[in-house]
Amino acid sequence: MKNLQNLKGAQLLSKKEQQSINGGADFTCYCGFTGGAWEQFTFAVNANSIGDALEGAGVACGGRGATCSGNMQ
Repeated sequence: MKNLQNLKGAQLLSKKEQQSINGGADFTCYCGFTGGAWEQFTFAVNANSIGDALEGAGVACGGRGATCSGNMQ
């Protein structure tokens, strides 16, 4: 409760402001490869590069491979 009281009047950063501090960008990923059966089941990954997004998504997909798209800003 004490921590919540400390937040009173605090300003929250927008996602873009957070990215400028933390780095990274949002990527949309799905398990499998282009044209596969899982394209409609997308999920968001925040990563510093497309390679990091693919690696993180690949782990989430249990080693079945992943496809990601997005852009760094």
